[in-house]
Amino acid sequence: MGKSLPSKNIHFVTGYARSGTTLLASILGRNPNIIATPETCFFEHLYKSNGYPKKREVIRSRFLKDLNLESEVYDRNNSCTELFIDGVTEYSKSKPSAGVIVEKSPHHLCFIRRVSKEIEGSKFVVIVRDPRAIYSSLHKVPWSHNSISRFCAEWNARQKYLNDALLDKGLKNKIHVIRYEDLLSNPKSEIEKVCNFLGVVYSDSMFNVAESNIVPSWEREWKDNVNKPIDKSKIDSYKDKLSASEIDKITKLCSMGMESFGYIGSNSHEKKSLYMRILESKLYRNARLYIKRRRVYE
Repeated sequence: MGKSLPSKNIHFVTGYARSGTTLLASILGRNPNIIATPETCFFEHLYKSNGYPKKREVIRSRFLKDLNLESEVYDRNNSCTELFIDGVTEYSKSKPSAGVIVEKSPHHLCFIRRVSKEIEGSKFVVIVRDPRAIYSSLHKVPWSHNSISRFCAEWNARQKYLNDALLDKGLKNKIHVIRYEDLLSNPKSEIEKVCNFLGVVYSDSMFNVAESNIVPSWEREWKDNVNKPIDKSKIDSYKDKLSASEIDKITKLCSMGMESFGYIGSNSHEKKSLYMRILESKLYRNARLYIKRRRVYE
């Protein structure tokens, strides 16, 4: 498929589940020039079957229904990419001032390179978080599991997708990485960087706490915190919720990726660029071995 040119700038917020994607998208959606859509999981459904587009599967997705699109939007498109563009563009009409559309779906982390080829001018804001905190947070959701080994394998695989995208010369200046911990510690500074990346003017209104329109009613049980002020205590809250053995196991199994993003090891997070840390990390050198053993999405 060739690139499709949307009438508005369409960008993406993505990252591993429970990394702060909803929080970040909600903050961006409060900018007068940005509208954030509910989670669509569009490209996950599109490519999950051996890489071949399945339009019927996409349309049946309950996530896409959260856009509240009229049936004519589904009928007038020949391609799945056109369906996505028309869908989020139609949704954006509810906020006439918005010239930028931000879609948030964690699993789109696996498809950055594909989506970039499909949608002209798209950019990606990727939020990363300490895997120990992610595992602790996953206990709150009904769709998760309790296997540390499985979680670490999945987290490491997602980092491999991110690393490959960051090292792709064709995606230069199209990916901005933000750490969840930095967002909570220095929210204004970090959001200003994201706004600059997306080409919009920062607004203090982005931190006015208001009910988020991107969280449908069926997800509010585990996402309602986005309607509350930023809480720095969440950065290390996992230490009081996980046992010492759980923390140790996750640290060992995810050590390569954690070192790449500055969660363990020396002060390299401050001294080296993310690009250089990835190039030097064992994660990038060894991740392909894991992917060969267990295929994930692609």
